[in-house]
Amino acid sequence: MDADLNRAERVEAARAELRRAVMGAIGDAMRQAGVSPMTVLGLAAMAVGSIYQEMAQAHHGPGRCCCGWEPDAAADIEALQTVLAATAAPTPAASLLGMRAIGQA
Repeated sequence: MDADLNRAERVEAARAELRRAVMGAIGDAMRQAGVSPMTVLGLAAMAVGSIYQEMAQAHHGPGRCCCGWEPDAAADIEALQTVLAATAAPTPAASLLGMRAIGQA
């Protein structure tokens, strides 16, 4: 059980560090290029796609990585799309109490 908790903590720390780094890079890119958030998010998605290709390539052929991962582009891309959709979708309001009133009835 401790090993699972330790792994979960390491995964969460990695997630938080990646989020911090990507958020900083996105902010920097928006300021430097003067483009919209969606443009920069699209560029970030392109970067993740190219990183996937590079990592997958490192796991094929002679001299490949010995970690055991066997890339499956169709399944891997579907998994990445699923995670993106799940985390990017707006969360529904828990109740009407949390909503700001914008008019009168």
